[in-house]
Amino acid sequence: GMALANVRTVASLTAEQQVVTKYGSLLQAHSDAGVRHSIAIGFNTGFSMFVLYGSYGLAFWYGYRMLENGQISLQDIITVLYAVIWTGRGLSNSFGSLPDIQKGDRAAAVVMKLVDRQSSINPKDRSGDHCVFSKGAIEMK
Repeated sequence: GMALANVRTVASLTAEQQVVTKYGSLLQAHSDAGVRHSIAIGFNTGFSMFVLYGSYGLAFWYGYRMLENGQISLQDIITVLYAVIWTGRGLSNSFGSLPDIQKGDRAAAVVMKLVDRQSSINPKDRSGDHCVFSKGAIEMK
């Protein structure tokens, strides 16, 4: 960051190659992290879509089998399909929120650690130096 802001100084010290090499390695590290993050998001999205469409397919297939055997009516199939569709949609949407839920869990753990720690200051201890308050008037000139 500073090297880019002070490019004249870098050039006067003939350190361009060092700065470019270091900048490239920093970019590579961030690029690798971005690729890993993208793969995780892709897997998460793919799994949620699998749950959604898999539940649709299973409901249609099993509903047709039961209708064919006379175990269920068409009205019951439609009711079950709506229940499966909305349940599948809710499950697939919940998988997309897992990273945020994990971040919230970590943040809550940090806050609880702060709340539960013992203070090095005892608020009930009356020993030590005390502030002496004086009364007076402040005059602004």
